[in-house]
Amino acid sequence: MVMPETVSAQPETRVAFILGFTISLTVLTLIVLAMRIYARVSIIGQFRVEDWLVVGAAFGIVIESTSGCVSTKYGAGYHTQDMKPEWAVPYSKLSFTSGMSFPICVTLPKLSLCLTYLRIFPSRGNRIFCHVAIVYLISWMVASSLAIIFGCSPTAASLNPTIRPATCINMRKFYIASGSLNTLSDFLVYLAPTRQLWNAKLPKRKRIELITVFASGCIVCVAGIVRLVYLQIVFTSPDFAYNGAIIWVTASIEMNVGFICSCLHAVKPLIGAWFPNLFASNSGSNSNCVFFFDNIHGNALDKCSFPFQTLYNGQESPVTVPTQAAKNPFGNKSGECVPMEGSDTTMLHTSNNYATWDTERETAWTTSNEDASSAIHTPDATAT
Repeated sequence: MVMPETVSAQPETRVAFILGFTISLTVLTLIVLAMRIYARVSIIGQFRVEDWLVVGAAFGIVIESTSGCVSTKYGAGYHTQDMKPEWAVPYSKLSFTSGMSFPICVTLPKLSLCLTYLRIFPSRGNRIFCHVAIVYLISWMVASSLAIIFGCSPTAASLNPTIRPATCINMRKFYIASGSLNTLSDFLVYLAPTRQLWNAKLPKRKRIELITVFASGCIVCVAGIVRLVYLQIVFTSPDFAYNGAIIWVTASIEMNVGFICSCLHAVKPLIGAWFPNLFASNSGSNSNCVFFFDNIHGNALDKCSFPFQTLYNGQESPVTVPTQAAKNPFGNKSGECVPMEGSDTTMLHTSNNYATWDTERETAWTTSNEDASSAIHTPDATAT
């Protein structure tokens, strides 16, 4: 078969733009996934449902990113006059694959966060919010997937635009409505713990750190809004493939950055152990406090206040002795992981600081050696 010649001998494209963002962000996502798995398996020794959800999201991101990269061979990022007729069918199939995987990629990390919120913030209001959010997210994911699969009659027309006659839903309205609902869920899920963290009895700097970790996912909302704007342009412009390069890139940012932000709370203790001075607090008289968690009742075990104490109405109760200490991945370089007396917590000793690792909630705090040693020898201290 003789391939038709393009109008331009060296056409202007946005192929490099698509490949650069897609490949680099996907590699970063896989690195963060490896760090999360390492922290769960080697240190905490537990792999929960929310961890399997992010693993599933990572597989979806790989599929989505592969579709985006391969699509550049069939016209993605090209001007309309430079596209070849035989590219139409494979480009449509890749777009269909991308449309199917995208709802899964952006939903699973948020479901993972909702399950984490249920464990960390056991208040009634938070449980209601999380259960409603989980139903909302699953409903949106299923509805979006079904709309893409059965958006055309016959359904094969979704994969092959040359099939005639065919009747399809208004895809422009569908993608804009679906994208708007997804961006709304981004704001709600990533900002959900802000109020509870701000009201926690912690130094201001630590409260800001925690809020930043959980709310960082709002970055994807910017990418989502940009994608909505360019969806309007793509569906109304004859140069759809060239302008559509922005859609591929913003979708990649939305998926990968959302995934990374949903994992920050899980990898933060690992980063804090590798770089003990990174999260060290130096503000105020409470900057050298150490926070020990009673994972059953949420009580602090030293003179400083437990960060989520208000969620338990200040109730104090006996704590349990840990059955298993967390494994130390750092060998002799960072010291040993030592179970604390009278708490369900493990102390990770580093060269200059102690980082306490809450084995149930995967949260780490740092303290000076002097204060940590004092706290270890005063197990009868309670939260203020």
